[in-house]
Amino acid sequence: MLGDLPNEKINPLVIFGAGASYDLVSEHDNRNFKEAEWRPPLTNNIFATNNNFFKKIQTGYGKDIDGLISEVRSRMRSGMSFEEVLTGIHKDEWEEDKENSEAMSLCWYLKMLFSEISDECIKNVEGTNYSGFFRKLKRFCKDDEVFVVNFNYDCLAQYSLSNILACNFNTLDSYIDNSIKLIHIHGSVLWEGNKSGDVEVKNDIKTHSGTPVLAIPTRNKDFVCPSKHIEKLILNLRKVNAVIIIGWSGTDKYFAELLELVGPQVRKLIVVSGENEGVEGARDILQNCGLNRLSCRMVWIPGFSVLNSRFYDFTEPLKATDYF
Repeated sequence: MLGDLPNEKINPLVIFGAGASYDLVSEHDNRNFKEAEWRPPLTNNIFATNNNFFKKIQTGYGKDIDGLISEVRSRMRSGMSFEEVLTGIHKDEWEEDKENSEAMSLCWYLKMLFSEISDECIKNVEGTNYSGFFRKLKRFCKDDEVFVVNFNYDCLAQYSLSNILACNFNTLDSYIDNSIKLIHIHGSVLWEGNKSGDVEVKNDIKTHSGTPVLAIPTRNKDFVCPSKHIEKLILNLRKVNAVIIIGWSGTDKYFAELLELVGPQVRKLIVVSGENEGVEGARDILQNCGLNRLSCRMVWIPGFSVLNSRFYDFTEPLKATDYF
């Protein structure tokens, strides 16, 4: 997959979005996963109407987000995305009121939802696409530094990477201490703010004592990971020569601005997205994040499960028909 690039040191940037967790495991390996109510949602399904698993968590917040849920669903019926709706609400109502109780209740809902989802997936799903991908990446890159930017709140990528690298993520620094560095750019269900204003890592998914450290899912989400993580990432972006996007829409404004640091040394862009999105959808993703400006070989692969089933090793060459 990356081995057919010219003979040079490969420094890939990996980006995970909601589609990566949604396609956590091949349905051939776990047939119950497709219909499971605890399957990680795509962003537009965060307020799913016909999901009892989600509904139980939604009703736990009663009046605090009931009106918000109604308004978001109503606006989405007009064709707006979940993030577009919240972007408008954030700009109109929440931006000036940093202590807005509705916004905080939404963060708590997201923390509890993705904590419960992570717990169910860890208990019920094995042989995940994250684990298979990280195994290949570790073997291909050996001890070279690789940066993985994770837009997901869940801890499924972290759980798999911890097993593959035989490491623990007990502190914020530990996320960037290993050869494969995991940047939870919008926060994690395992991160909590304490009374002193510091962020701690709580690896017990079921224990919640501090405040959520999650960015509200708008088009202009703030980075909530440590500045040290962003600084290291920026230094690496100037050296990236291949980008692998898995299940990410490319619509995050601030991260797209960071990607402007990625230059013409990039030799390949690999976009892994839903089968229904097709090549045109892959082009849209690259346009959304600005990487369509690069003159390089572009590849589309229909889904995380397809990526793992077709490529057993990162050194395998791609077929001529994969390029667009």
